Amino acid sequence: MDKTVLASMPDEVTNYISSLEAQIARLEELLRSANKALYGRSSEKTRYILGNPDQMSFFNEAETYADEAAPEETITVSYTRKKKRTKEQLAKELPVQEIVMELPENERVCGICENGLHPIGKTLVRRELNFIPAKAFVAEIYQM
Repeated sequence: MDKTVLASMPDEVTNYISSLEAQIARLEELLRSANKALYGRSSEKTRYILGNPDQMSFFNEAETYADEAAPEETITVSYTRKKKRTKEQLAKELPVQEIVMELPENERVCGICENGLHPIGKTLVRRELNFIPAKAFVAEIYQM
């Protein structure tokens, strides 16, 4: 607030205004720290200790009780990942059931010469792995 205006006011009013200004500054600082804790960078440590220095931290317990004179141990772990098997490798031992999809009898007529049609060959459309509980087989579906 303007100093000239405050000088013309009684002492209790100026003291009240200055206490309100101090309270506003404290509330603004609390709001700033709350926004920082809520929207700022975070880690596990700051997630649980939101700016309270009296709060105990469980994350630095190992450093507190560690014996600095003790020699460090190095442990080497090696792991090789198994190669993934392909679908063909998985299905090669399963029995194969051929399902042939044929045209209905009334559609096996040539549209030009009106003679009957007969199959010339078959085309593999897709392979499916069907699993019936306690029974698995590969279905090969052909188109004629």
